[in-house]
Amino acid sequence: AGGSAQNGTVEFPRQLSLFYAGRIAPHLGIFSQLTYDGKADHLSIDNTDVRFAKLIVLPGKNTLTYGLSLNNNPTVQDLWNSTPAWGYPFSHSNVAVAGTPLGPADVQIDEQFAQQVAGLTGYVFYDESLYVEFGGYRSFQPGAVAPLNSSDHSVLAGFSPYWRVAYEYDWDANALEVGTYGEDFKVYPGGGVPLAGPQSTYLDVAGDFQYQYLGEDNILTVAGTYIHENLHAMPAGATNPSDTLAVGKLWASYYYRRRYGGTIGWFGTTGSRDSGLYGFGCSSPHTLAYCSANALTSSATGSPDSNGFMMEADYLPWYNVKLSAQYVLFNKFMGTTNNYDGYGRSAADNDVLQLMLWYAF
Repeated sequence: AGGSAQNGTVEFPRQLSLFYAGRIAPHLGIFSQLTYDGKADHLSIDNTDVRFAKLIVLPGKNTLTYGLSLNNNPTVQDLWNSTPAWGYPFSHSNVAVAGTPLGPADVQIDEQFAQQVAGLTGYVFYDESLYVEFGGYRSFQPGAVAPLNSSDHSVLAGFSPYWRVAYEYDWDANALEVGTYGEDFKVYPGGGVPLAGPQSTYLDVAGDFQYQYLGEDNILTVAGTYIHENLHAMPAGATNPSDTLAVGKLWASYYYRRRYGGTIGWFGTTGSRDSGLYGFGCSSPHTLAYCSANALTSSATGSPDSNGFMMEADYLPWYNVKLSAQYVLFNKFMGTTNNYDGYGRSAADNDVLQLMLWYAF
């Protein structure tokens, strides 16, 4: 197969994070994560949610929780694990060819603006059943005092509306949630293009569910999400005036006595063929070796379609230590199973085996 694979890569530490979650003042709290990335050798503020919340008891003893959330990643404030920020996979390889667990093509709401935006949303949670949230996000420049400029990529044009509606039903040791969420993105192309004029527009609309059983010895979680994206006013280089992209994820986790467990998940991406977005044109004076090495995440057919499975086995010898083995298997990658890049590389060449040690203190 063309290209090169990164085999036997060891990242220690892959990531170090410090978490703080607690009260700041009456009705005001924060969850914040400070993360060191071992591969990038970079320390930064990771997922953060500053939240105002107040509980009132209504006539009939029903409850209503309402408040505001100031955060830096769409869905990081969510109450369930079925949305992108806290959904499966909870960890994945930094050196995988795909770059993301799903493949190179992904929708905007799935972590594409994580830690690059500031969002303010308001929410109500009625009787711990019906959850409704609305708000929006704006771009900011992390770690800098200079304003956003044309060298920045994927800058939001103004205010990007976000919504979330969900309903949860609890009985005995069971809980079932179904819901919808989404965001309307207007994005300047950046990369030297002035932050003015036409923008690319992405409308992401999603549905999700989560079922959980919490027993004394057995814990079972089944969750999934489907995200559909419409893209218009395309970025430079795109072939089509508009495209669609859809991402689906489904997974089930089981743990016995909170010590032995594992997860199996399916993922799939489908979308419009667009050689400008997903292809890689390469010709003279570049060599065949150069073209092959730089087409690893490109599609010879212009298709973003990818799918596969993720499997993980976990062992927790103590409550704060987890040993994991994770395998990502691609059935299809960027449009096909074999020779997806036009240089002989197959989807299976992007499979990843990862061994992980998780320690909390």
